[in-house]
Amino acid sequence: MNEAPGMPSRTADTMSDAIALSSPSGRMSNRARKAAHERLRLALFGPDGLQSPTVVQPDERTVLLRQAAELRGERQKRIMVIFGMSQAR
Repeated sequence: MNEAPGMPSRTADTMSDAIALSSPSGRMSNRARKAAHERLRLALFGPDGLQSPTVVQPDERTVLLRQAAELRGERQKRIMVIFGMSQAR
C-alpha cells in the first residue's frame, strides 16, 4: 500500500481500532472505546499531538497602513461611480 508523505503508517492495530470505532453496529465498552481513541491518537499524531503552525502577526503600524490603503481604494471606486468615470485609465 502506498503511504502519503507525512502520514503515519497503517498497522493492524490502528486499522482494527479505526474499523471498530467506525462500525455502526459495533458495541464497545466505554473503557475500550477510550483506550482505542488514545491508541489511535498516539499512532496518528504522536505524543505531542497535532502541532499547529505559528503565524507571525503583523504589527499595529502594518495593520493600520493596510486598512488605510483599503479605505482609499474604496473611496476612489465610489468617486468614479458617482461621476461615471471608467476605472481603465
